[in-house]
Amino acid sequence: MPPYRMPQVEIGLLVLWYPDGNLQLPPHCGVVTRVSAQSLCINCFDPMLLNVQPRDGVKHVGDPTLRREEARAMGGWDYTPAYRRLLDLEFAVKELLNAQRESPATPTRPGRHAAQPAG
Repeated sequence: MPPYRMPQVEIGLLVLWYPDGNLQLPPHCGVVTRVSAQSLCINCFDPMLLNVQPRDGVKHVGDPTLRREEARAMGGWDYTPAYRRLLDLEFAVKELLNAQRESPATPTRPGRHAAQPAG
């Protein structure tokens, strides 16, 4: 089995942070402030506080090592539903572009049928 690879993420992305990495608990919204090979630093917006709570060493909820006690203490992160929709849209566009490359149609100019001569 290949080693676990954390999903791609960039600094500034909004993510969901789950206490104890438990998907059954309500998540908090957070902003990624640092990216490591297998974890993130996330500034979480706690709905009960007026400031952010920094969480360092946060692993993805799909990471098998999140089951360990020391990893769970930092919580777990996942993409927001809006970002997942964006990833799905990006995937669909790439598939459309690949399909067009594999079966090229005769290009036509707008408003002109392929059988009409240009001129």
